[in-house]
Amino acid sequence: MEEPKKNNFKIVKFDSAIYLKETILDKKFVSSLENVKLKKYKDNHNNYFDGDKDQVRTALIGSYLQPHIHEIFKSDFALNRWWIQKYEKENFHDLHTHGNEMNFYSFILYLKATSKSSKTMFYGPGYPLVNWGRKEFQPKPGLFILFPSYIPHSAGYNKDTKRLILSGNIEII
Repeated sequence: MEEPKKNNFKIVKFDSAIYLKETILDKKFVSSLENVKLKKYKDNHNNYFDGDKDQVRTALIGSYLQPHIHEIFKSDFALNRWWIQKYEKENFHDLHTHGNEMNFYSFILYLKATSKSSKTMFYGPGYPLVNWGRKEFQPKPGLFILFPSYIPHSAGYNKDTKRLILSGNIEII
């Protein structure tokens, strides 16, 4: 059975909608993000950059996201926070959420990845207290995932040195 689509997005039904779209990455856009100086983030065992104070890149990211967000919600949004994460071998990201507000969404845009890059796993709301199962997605450059911020998610142990993501939180206005 074919999964439903909304415009160019494939919709994966998972108690709450998770939106997936394969995008074509602009080399200049990726280059402007991969050249950012990262710092070691001990809690998640990966390299990290918190971009909230970088107004130039914030505007660039907002412009990049705008047509994709508008395609789903036909509404404006506010980019509340964004960051970059680079995973080395054996890096991971623990199970977490990004809040519990109904109009808040989080996104992942894979800038670089290989078949050995760790999958991103999404769990049903209430996990681990309520086990609704999980969905896994294999990263690939240009894959854009948008999901409600309350969805628990994690990244397993990485098996390459290429996994680079842009991630963040938005509020639908």
